[in-house]
Amino acid sequence: MSLRCLILDDQTMFLQLLAGMVRTTPGLDLVGAFSQVSKARDHVSQHPADLLILDLALPDGQGISVLKAAAKKNPKVKCIILSGHANQFVCPADLRPHIQAVVDKTQAYQSLQREIAEMLNPTAQARAGSAPRQDRKSTRLNSSHLVISYAVFCLKKK
Repeated sequence: MSLRCLILDDQTMFLQLLAGMVRTTPGLDLVGAFSQVSKARDHVSQHPADLLILDLALPDGQGISVLKAAAKKNPKVKCIILSGHANQFVCPADLRPHIQAVVDKTQAYQSLQREIAEMLNPTAQARAGSAPRQDRKSTRLNSSHLVISYAVFCLKKK
């Protein structure tokens, strides 16, 4: 049985990257990818989700309100907060059982920027003695899927 996953992020590129990762992760079924709190909240009110991946601060509201709406529909819903404001997040006591992880989005961007810089400057990469790009790419993709797969495994155990 796959976990129904909903993603909320106002940055289109990041939303698309996450959606692609969820689509290719065994055990997850993408049921929605939204850039607006209001649309995500409306969706979970009608269609229960098992896992939410939420940004916190969006132009039309707080992502945490989507978790509150989802928890009314599915008391066992889990959530991964993925936000540039992760270090400022204070989890409300009533939502603690639902929060699986809080991840700082800025770390993801820093890794992406580093990879792009290395790709644009292959001479510097060769001088640094890095592993061949193909091998490194495969490792990064596998580790990303491993993290999500581990989260799915943990959620299924509960």
